[in-house]
Amino acid sequence: MTENSNIRRIDELGRIVIPKDIRKKLHIKDSEPLEIFIDDGEIRIKKYSSLPDVLEYLEFLIDTASRITKNKYIVTNREKIIVSNELKYKDAKLEKRLEDMVLNCTEIKDELLEYTINEEKLKAYINAIPIIVDADRIGLLIEYNGSSGQNDYNMTKFLKTLIEKQLNNY
Repeated sequence: MTENSNIRRIDELGRIVIPKDIRKKLHIKDSEPLEIFIDDGEIRIKKYSSLPDVLEYLEFLIDTASRITKNKYIVTNREKIIVSNELKYKDAKLEKRLEDMVLNCTEIKDELLEYTINEEKLKAYINAIPIIVDADRIGLLIEYNGSSGQNDYNMTKFLKTLIEKQLNNY
């Protein structure tokens, strides 16, 4: 037994309860899908996300949109950036207020925002729209640039629709 382990019994239906403190630490919500697999003789459980299955498609979408609008885009899951025009931001943890935007389904339209990514302080006008698949808030689509009036909210909404449609197919 390791220092951070918990002992749980499997019930007669093969179920096991994941302790509340672990679910809270990993942001696992009720009814959220988990992936169970065997790795080197061990049973592994991790949060399931359909986003990694479509990363190439998302990268293509934001690259194309950037070429059209001259703006930059970020796609997140609930905790971190998964796709960005700027590779240095990929896998960066989301600030608490951006995590809250996902959970509360909050939208921002052409608003000046100061935020931090990888300890880099940034200031930009952004559009941020939650990505929702099967009534589950899974992330954000963020469009940003340095000057007001240059964001293309309609493009952001269009990209959000394409992303959600693709994710609904998985």
